[in-house]
Amino acid sequence: MLSSIHALLCNYSIPHCFATTPHRCKVKDDDEWLEKTGLSFKNYSNRRDKRKSINLSCRLFCEKFFIDCIDMESQVDNSDFFYDDLHLTNRASPIVGKVLFDNLNKLGAF
Repeated sequence: MLSSIHALLCNYSIPHCFATTPHRCKVKDDDEWLEKTGLSFKNYSNRRDKRKSINLSCRLFCEKFFIDCIDMESQVDNSDFFYDDLHLTNRASPIVGKVLFDNLNKLGAF
């Protein structure tokens, strides 16, 4: 999928980079949030590992084809930023937005 998106953007000379997806990475077996969801630690760990695998694929693709990649997964690694496993809290949104903006600015997007 990344190769198709990359090819399309290149075909139309559209500058671009890719970014990994931030998500709740650290969950303990007795995590209060996990208990509220009804998910078992094992099921959540499997979900988290799949997200990590997708993000790794993104990093490797970008590395292989010399595409800039903003690694949001490693830069936004605070479980308090998420009200579930994927969505940001209102408090975290501007913080994460600044991280993304700063990275795009370093790449010369602005």
